Amino acid sequence: MFSLAGCTINESSDGKIDEQLQTLNNEIKAMNEKLLIYERELSVKEQTIQELKEELENYSGMYREQTSYLENLANINQHLILNMPDLTHIQAFIKEINEHNEELTFLIDYAKWEHNSDAPNNANLVNEKEENIKIRVNKNVETYTIENATPTYKTLEDFITEKHEDRLYNLYFIENKLVLIIEQLLP
Repeated sequence: MFSLAGCTINESSDGKIDEQLQTLNNEIKAMNEKLLIYERELSVKEQTIQELKEELENYSGMYREQTSYLENLANINQHLILNMPDLTHIQAFIKEINEHNEELTFLIDYAKWEHNSDAPNNANLVNEKEENIKIRVNKNVETYTIENATPTYKTLEDFITEKHEDRLYNLYFIENKLVLIIEQLLP
């Protein structure tokens, strides 16, 4: 004869298990629905990212074209300016700026930034001897200084107040009248 011990069926525990299974199934269903929503949102965002990448690429191409165009214009203007009659171009350090009785003068020291393929940065600064040459400055002169590697317009008043030590300038004269000052970009 066989005897079964401990094999009683407890109806109340089966109901709790079914209830817990139902709760878990509902939670899984809710998570699956959220997952589908997130997948749709992700798909939309990936599409937006792709569109933005394409737009950025278009702008990059346009930027390169505009940069090339502006470089060519700058080269054309430089060629025209340097071939104007009565135009003189020198490079110099501005050692002093003096203003007396409405007259503005600079004390300059001639120097040159020369291209040299053997030198570091493919150029070197040549200042054979120190000079102290006084030049009169027209109040209508335009001035440009280097800021973030870019020539930036400055009013003459602002230019006068800046420090000019160790800064090389391109000075342009027409009929011996200073009309333009552009700081030379140095490494």
